[in-house]
Amino acid sequence: MPRHKLWRAAEARIEPVKVGAYLNVEEALAYLGIDRTRLYKSMDKLDARKAGRRTLISRKSLDRWFARLPKVGPEGRRNRYGHTPKVIAAAPHATL
Repeated sequence: MPRHKLWRAAEARIEPVKVGAYLNVEEALAYLGIDRTRLYKSMDKLDARKAGRRTLISRKSLDRWFARLPKVGPEGRRNRYGHTPKVIAAAPHATL
């Protein structure tokens, strides 16, 4: 098997997340399935600590942050002003 295919296969493998109370940034990304930018933009809402060069984030704060995200569907959708749009029943179709 060519080397680049082995590298891609190793890269695609998902590592299990640790069971501890605090996760480092890489583990938090795998735990939530989000990108690094979104995690760092949300860092002020998370219980994060520095241990030397490592950033450790509380698993409980990650769960709380995730629970506050809007749900998918009409009840979770908000427009840019923070209002929930009204769901209007569709008009019956005219038959030809």
